[in-house]
Amino acid sequence: NDLNLTGLVVKFGTVELPMTAQTPTSVACKVNGQLLDGRLISAGSHPVSVVQILPRGQRRSSNLLIANLLPTIDSVSVSGLTQVEPGNPRSPVYATIDIHGSLLGTAEDDIFLALYLEGKTVKFFDDLTIMPTSPPPPTPLQQRLQLTMKSSQAVPPAVPPEKYRVILRVNGQQARNSPVINLT
Repeated sequence: NDLNLTGLVVKFGTVELPMTAQTPTSVACKVNGQLLDGRLISAGSHPVSVVQILPRGQRRSSNLLIANLLPTIDSVSVSGLTQVEPGNPRSPVYATIDIHGSLLGTAEDDIFLALYLEGKTVKFFDDLTIMPTSPPPPTPLQQRLQLTMKSSQAVPPAVPPEKYRVILRVNGQQARNSPVINLT
């Protein structure tokens, strides 16, 4: 109620969202590219509130709602695929996996990747490297992660036509898509 009052702002976590429409019973906001580039906020569950700035500068806030901001994977590539026992087609394999997208996390975020095959999670990884962008901005963008598997982290090769599904979670929120990769 009374969402048509003057001096209202919408807070999404610590970020103010620009309002695009306002009626007595609703407000619409735009989640713009600046929010999604990772400079201001990370993926995760965030409080949302409508705040009225009063004439003397105080802030009056609505009850909080929770909104989930999800990471997005645009592409995944595999390089350096290596067999633990070269020449053995059943030998476990390891590789470097590069993930490109948005809201992929910062050093302060809880990030993990799971490799999923034939209805089961085969292995979890939480030692991903956050890759810098070029040129690096003052606040790192959350656009690229890299997992460099060690031989001790090798997984069974996928028997064609099966492929591993890459599942990424940042601060408890799973990426919108889970692409497949070939580790054969």
